[in-house]
Amino acid sequence: MSGAVNPSVLDGEVPFSACDFGLDKRLSKACAKMQFVHATLVQKHCIPLALQGKDLLVRARTGSGKTAAFCLPVLQKLLAAHTPTTKKSIKALILVPTKELVDQTKAHLWELMYYCRDIVSVLGLSGQTVNAQQALLRDLPDILITTPSRLVIHLEAGNVDLKHSVHTVVMDEADMILSFGYGDDVKKIFNALPKICQHFFMSATLSPELDALKKALLHNPAVVKLEEGSTDGKLTQYYLPVAKTDKDLLLYALIKLGIVHGKIIFFVNSTPAAYRLKLFFEQFLIPAAPANSNRDQGFGVARGVDFRGVSFVVNVEFPKSVKSYTHRIGRTARGGANGTAISLVATNDAAETKSLARVQSKQAPIVLESNDVLSQPAPLAFDMKDIDCFRYRVEDVRRAVTGIAVREAQLNDVKKEMLNSDKLRAHFEDHPRELNLLQHDKQVGKARIQPHLATIPSYLVPTALQAPAPTKKRKHHGGTYKKNHKRRTDNDPLHTFTHDEGKAKKSKGLPDPDEDRIHDGNGGIGVSTSGRQKWKAARKKGHFNPKTIAKRERKARLGAKH
Repeated sequence: MSGAVNPSVLDGEVPFSACDFGLDKRLSKACAKMQFVHATLVQKHCIPLALQGKDLLVRARTGSGKTAAFCLPVLQKLLAAHTPTTKKSIKALILVPTKELVDQTKAHLWELMYYCRDIVSVLGLSGQTVNAQQALLRDLPDILITTPSRLVIHLEAGNVDLKHSVHTVVMDEADMILSFGYGDDVKKIFNALPKICQHFFMSATLSPELDALKKALLHNPAVVKLEEGSTDGKLTQYYLPVAKTDKDLLLYALIKLGIVHGKIIFFVNSTPAAYRLKLFFEQFLIPAAPANSNRDQGFGVARGVDFRGVSFVVNVEFPKSVKSYTHRIGRTARGGANGTAISLVATNDAAETKSLARVQSKQAPIVLESNDVLSQPAPLAFDMKDIDCFRYRVEDVRRAVTGIAVREAQLNDVKKEMLNSDKLRAHFEDHPRELNLLQHDKQVGKARIQPHLATIPSYLVPTALQAPAPTKKRKHHGGTYKKNHKRRTDNDPLHTFTHDEGKAKKSKGLPDPDEDRIHDGNGGIGVSTSGRQKWKAARKKGHFNPKTIAKRERKARLGAKH
């Protein structure tokens, strides 16, 4: 299978080949080639129902084998209806939320089509331009895989007709499609489809929006909910009371100290606040992209971001309603994965404090083993004094992110959106001067990024979070180690000094001629007993070198003093 399948969703008792799905031999051979050893639970329950012609609403998480669960019935239906006189047309439509999923689904389908590629054709609308896709759509593929926004563009341009040929519609990751704001696009698409066709809705969660869509479109559907027990995701909710002016400091510490990690979504209550947060993160070389509902549906950043696998959701500004809070935290702990939601609540903002109380009153509390009741979200213990060392950095960056810089960042994104817009392409072809102005319009007020801010010096890391210093063991080179060894004394002048009393008495009062000499070579001066001199003597280095000695003696014979 393409992609990893969780072992917990496999039906280990029944081999895939033994499942009586009634598939075409070409599909069975392709499954064997792809090493489908055991059918997953979603495949075992959904494929027979789909082949009976029923509408399906399936709750199955990522990694459950759901892609094959809807691809095999689609291919079986096409092969069963194929005749030499079959007219070319789009017969199956697969909707996915992102361009990346378009490519993944197409690749999986292409493997399943290994023995029938001469009969069935597939097209994925992902990275090509609209004009290139228009040419590809003229070939009328049997299966079309696309995002809702891209399909709406072609429907409005008259590049594709679905009204009289489509008999199967699949919406994979349906909850994500609806949560991305594709609701209006989905309505336009289903208005362009035949009134009678088979629907497969695959989703990690069964949201209220999806339930409403089920009632409007599905005809007596079979609802399949896979009970995966302990493998279901766990959502942990916390809130952090913090001064409004310290929220940036706390966000910096949470990211840089690794308290929050992986894929993170930060929620704010306005578009300018989102851009300000983006610029703030960019100063520390933290990659971030704003996504808001005001952008055009075809713009990649807002509508093509893959929100799967979100580890943390952070409410930088607390939501104003319980519904909004529920919607935000629902972006994590999806499809069996665990997730954490952290909300920053301004202690000096009465509105945020009241909103928190409303949310806690609507959430079911957790009863601990000690029988203590913990409200949700629960308070998270965090001492702001531990991160005061980062304050000067954060304050400097905050001053750099000015209102002008925020406005310019918004305008820059609007310009990019206009330049990439397929709808404006024809306009710019007729008005090249306007295109030239947009391309060369200089951005002013841009905050200067300082690369050194990307790293935290070790002296700034709080003591509680520092790794223990590694202990160094002294190396002993050669010989055995003596526990009570003593320091060498043979090179210590206090231990090696000797005094000849008789000679001292004899020469008492008579000046030694060498004592008056200030610098008269090395003659007459005591021999050093230092370890260095002993090393030189042993290895005949320096003035112990035979050549040096011979040279010195030759000079002495010639009468030279130095």
